[in-house]
Amino acid sequence: DGESVMPIIPAKTLILFPGETVSLQVGRPDNLALIKEHSGEDKLIGVTYSPGGNNGSEKGDLCRIGTAAAMVAVKDGPGGSKIITLEGIRRIALLGIHRRTPYLTARVGIVAEKKGSADKIVSLTQEIISIIEQLTKIDPAYSDELSFIIKFNLENPGQLADKIAAMFHFPLSSKQEILESYNLDIRLKKVLKFLRNEMDQAAVSYEIRKNVEKRNIDEQRKFYLRQQLYEIKRQ
Repeated sequence: DGESVMPIIPAKTLILFPGETVSLQVGRPDNLALIKEHSGEDKLIGVTYSPGGNNGSEKGDLCRIGTAAAMVAVKDGPGGSKIITLEGIRRIALLGIHRRTPYLTARVGIVAEKKGSADKIVSLTQEIISIIEQLTKIDPAYSDELSFIIKFNLENPGQLADKIAAMFHFPLSSKQEILESYNLDIRLKKVLKFLRNEMDQAAVSYEIRKNVEKRNIDEQRKFYLRQQLYEIKRQ
């Protein structure tokens, strides 16, 4: 596939992974001009995390690894904005800005995945599934079905890592780290690290919830006992 020029949407609020479909509200004139020219599933656009969302004009603001995406739907949004639905296709590397007007375009290359050690991948995957099963039991933010959805992607560890990164509430900086990991061992290790962080936070919240519930039950019990005593005295 080599190197090509691609229109780029700098995304401030999301990171798109290959295989994921997301909706994004677009309101800046340059991005609206891009959408006008490039909507349609046969045309690919690049989506790159830009914490400032300002088309990479500040040094280091536009992340170098992003995702080539198909724009599968465009709808009118509030105040002249557009709501676009994007389907992530593959990782891309930004090699340099091509032009900034009327919208941002960049020279891009394809990012090739490095497989790494098969044994290590199996052991990391098993550890990841185990943590997800525990996490869905103690964190109400994640449904029980999540572990079943994740297991459908076991045959493809790269896809599995991307699916988890997309579905779990990791900070955007952590998601970007996963997107930038084209070495599969490293990507799975990062996913495992961020899942453990989620697990630690969920465990603390779980303990707090349990303590609050216990206190509430104790208070209720005391209240009923006081009521009974009052009734006994009254009689």
